[in-house]
Formats: sequence, structure tokens, C-alpha cells
Amino acid sequence: MARIKAVEITKSLRERIAGPEWQKTRVLPNERALSDHYGVARNTIRRALSTLEQEGILTRHVGRETVINETFVTGVTDLSAIVDRLTEISPFDIMNMRLIIEPHAAATAAQNASEGKLEALRDVHMRTVDERRVVEFEALDAVFHELIFRSARNEFLKELNELLVIARRRKPVIAIRRSGFSEARRLETIAQHEEILKALMARDAEAATEAMKLHLSVRSRNLFGGHGEARHAEAIDAADTVAHADETSDDAEELLDVMERIAGSSPADVMNVRLIVEPKAASVSAANARRSDLVAIRNAHELATSSLETEAFEAWDGEFHKRIFESTRNDFLTALHDIFQAIRLRKNWLDMKRRTLTPERRLVYCDQHSAIYQAIANRDPILAAEEMHQHLLAIQKNLF
Repeated sequence: MARIKAVEITKSLRERIAGPEWQKTRVLPNERALSDHYGVARNTIRRALSTLEQEGILTRHVGRETVINETFVTGVTDLSAIVDRLTEISPFDIMNMRLIIEPHAAATAAQNASEGKLEALRDVHMRTVDERRVVEFEALDAVFHELIFRSARNEFLKELNELLVIARRRKPVIAIRRSGFSEARRLETIAQHEEILKALMARDAEAATEAMKLHLSVRSRNLFGGHGEARHAEAIDAADTVAHADETSDDAEELLDVMERIAGSSPADVMNVRLIVEPKAASVSAANARRSDLVAIRNAHELATSSLETEAFEAWDGEFHKRIFESTRNDFLTALHDIFQAIRLRKNWLDMKRRTLTPERRLVYCDQHSAIYQAIANRDPILAAEEMHQHLLAIQKNLF
């Protein structure tokens, strides 16, 4: 019962911290006051505060006060808030996200897959060749792609695929997928899977990347053509609204389970996924950012540069990256940034960053931010991606 109470109190405190109640002082009432307010023992309050400290929301000073971290002002740490958005992401954004991460997953799988995983992939592929029933074919197709993610041996990447799988099970996504299914496209998929499998078996990362990229590009063209959002709207109109509401509730629970596993991913796995995703986000930002987005990105950079305290710098550093993701106009990418940020605001990440963040490194990061912003503002997608890649490599080197 105490554990259940602590979970409820943690949620309540998180909501109150996010609101205006304590934003002026950024200091929580003491344990006795919170114990009296919630009508529970002080050890239950301590359990709730400890959870929030581990999430990076609070810093507790023994015998003194409990302070709300400044990074929380611009960060997202409530996983349930991210889940709410994931349940509504469009099929078009899902496909674009797959185009970003799956070619990299295939390349990594070519290098890391065990012989057993490759044999399993070959077996699934052969079963796909013989399967003509739509539902069963789709299930085998999903297993083929899932095995590639598992073969990459990156837990964060594997769980990220789980988010995509759950999102793809929504009725509007299924409606679009099945409306484009035909025997010709079934055979096309089989041929493309064959090329991916050949590259994986040959341990050829570059060929695996290109084969997966071609496969997903063809799939995207078949499903959406040049009218992704219009097709999405048609599918939503065709779906059963009541059934979709029930489905969304079930999906939200499963998404939250995956999100909680993601939050426990190793820092090394998270950085490797950031190296895949963030250069692409910078590239898309260079193409899609509006004038107001550019102003927001520049302002975050300038505020990070002028910050005197470490916490303020970290807050605006996070905001700089967030505004780049938001300017992509891809809801899945934006939600993914919030996942990154939720992980980076946890205590183990904050401790690691602060141990390695020196004044000299701050200056380097700010110079790199400036180069990223200039590339985006100059509408240079290739340079924006390269500058972001170099920035993340510097962070990775300093952290590990």
C-alpha cells in the first residue's frame, strides 16, 4: 500500500512542480509539511522524492532544502505525457521515422548479428515467400524487421522499434497499408527483403543500408505517393471511431511499458541512437524550419552561450536541440527528442554530464551550436547534418 501511495504522490508532486506553485522559489516544502498535506508517513514522502531525484527533477540536500532543478523548467520527464502524443502520430510521420532509423539498424545488424539471428531471418524470409494471406504476410513482414533491430544489439534502438510497431498497429495505419496491398507489391516486398538478407549475410553494412533505404522508400511511395497527409485523413475517416478509442487506450498502456524500459537504456546506446537521429533532424530542419523557428533556435543558442551557471546552460542546451526537432514538423521526431531529454534529465545522466562538463568544453559546444544554427539558417541540409554529427561525436568522446 505504501508503494502505491508513493507512486500516486510522485505523480501529484510532478504535476505540482510543473505548475506555478513552486516556480518562484524552486524549493519544495519540507518532508513534515508534505507528510501532513498528503496524510502519509514521512518514509512514503521520501520514496516519492527519491524517485523524482532519480528522474533529475529534484536535488535533495540532507538536513536542508529540496530544490527543483532548473533543467526541469525546459525539460520533459513525465513519460506519460510523451505517450499521449505517440498515440496520435500520423502514418506519414511514422514512415519518415522508419526511413531515418531502419537503414542504420540494418547496417549495425550486418556488423553485429549472430549466426543464429541470421539463420532466423533466412527462415522468416522463406516463410514470407510462401505466404499469400494478407494478415499472415504482414505479421511475417513485421517479424523480419523486428529481427533486424534485435540483431543490431542496441537496446534503445530495439525499444524504439517497439514504439513504431505499436504505432503501426493503429487502425488508420493498417487501413492505409492494406489499401495498397496487391500481389505485385507482395512480390516486390519479397524481392527487396531478399536483397536486405543478402547484404546482412555478406556482412556488408553499406549494401544493407542501401537495400533497406530502397525498400522503405518504395513502401512510402506505394502508400502515400505525394499525398501523405491526405491519405492519412482518408484512413482516419474509414476507421471505426469507437474501436479506435479502445485501441488507443490499450496502446497507451503498452507504449508506457516500452517507455519505462527505454528510460533504463545505457548512456552508450542512447548516444548511438542520437548519432543516428539528430543529424537527420538538423537536415530536415534546414529544409522545413520557418522564420519563427530560426529565431527560436538562435535565441536558445544565445541564452546557452550567455548562461553563467551550469544548470542554466544545460537547460538552454536542451532547448536548442528541442527547437531543432520541433522545426522538422515531424511529430514522431519531436516525441523522440522528448524521450532523449527525459533520459538526459535523470540523475545518472546529470551526474555524468556535470563530471565531464568543463568551461573549455562549454565553449566548444557553444561554437558547435553556432555552426549548426548557421547551416540550418543557410538552408544547407548536408552541412547541418555534418555539424550536428561532429557536435554529438564531441559529446560522446567527452562522456565516455
